[in-house]
Amino acid sequence: MNERLLSALRELRLSGLAETLDVRLQEAAGHQLSHAEFLELILQDERLVRQERQIARRTKSALFREVKPLEPNHADCGRKHTFYEPPESAYSMC
Repeated sequence: MNERLLSALRELRLSGLAETLDVRLQEAAGHQLSHAEFLELILQDERLVRQERQIARRTKSALFREVKPLEPNHADCGRKHTFYEPPESAYSMC
C-alpha cells in the first residue's frame, strides 16, 4: 500500500479501512465493482471495526465477573438461558 495513503488513513483515524484496503482493492478489481460499491464496502469494514472496538471497550469497562456469549451452548439445549445467574448464597436466608 502507498505510504502516503496509509499515513492519511492513520491521520484520519481510519485504521479499520487501512487493515482491509489491500484485500478490498483486489476484490474490487476482480469483481469489477463500481466506485460506489467499493466505497460502500470499505466504509462498512471501518464501521464494523469501530463497533467491535466499542463493544470490547464497554465490556472491559463494565467489569463483568464473567463474560458469557448470548448464543446458546448446544450442550445446554434443554436448559433455560439467562444472562445472569446469581450465586446460590443469594437465596439463602441463613
